[in-house]
Amino acid sequence: MFKLVDIQDTIRLPPTRFGAPPRAALTTEITTRYANRVLPEVGLVLALHDITSVGDERLIPGDGGSHTTVTFRVIVYAPALGEVGMARIAGCDAKGLRLSTGFFEDIYVTAAHLQTPSRYVAGEAATGGVGGWVWSYDGNDLYMDVGDIVYYRVVGVSFVGVHLDPAAAERARVQWPAMTITASLGTPGLGVTSWWAS
Repeated sequence: MFKLVDIQDTIRLPPTRFGAPPRAALTTEITTRYANRVLPEVGLVLALHDITSVGDERLIPGDGGSHTTVTFRVIVYAPALGEVGMARIAGCDAKGLRLSTGFFEDIYVTAAHLQTPSRYVAGEAATGGVGGWVWSYDGNDLYMDVGDIVYYRVVGVSFVGVHLDPAAAERARVQWPAMTITASLGTPGLGVTSWWAS
């Protein structure tokens, strides 16, 4: 689910960073630009791992900053198809479940990817008056409640309108998340972890 990705980019250091140690200044600028951003067809950048090479600084007329070509590695959340992970149920509706890892909120389990037979119940007392999903197994109703931890299998990863420009990324996020994961709970061993503990 996690991997190191090599990136080469030209990083601009503003004049306010000239007094700082060069690697520390580059680390700050790289982290600001890449952390918590989705790289198209790669995944979600979590953090800078290391800087592997730093080129010569260049000054561009009319720009007070220095521009440096830097090669570095970042830690990326990039789940592969078929991979199994753990997440918490963050929400549900009649269409399915939304899962969260704590740092990634856009994992979706459609009704077709739940255990069968499952049904959606709207506002039952057993679910605290909130709608939820129930799997009927051997005559027992097993509830999938918001907050439960589940095992899931990745069945799809989608990227939509990804930008490295923070302002453009924020505008796009309002419409649709830049990266979404489609997951399944529909095979034995997947679903609420407490089901399989006993």
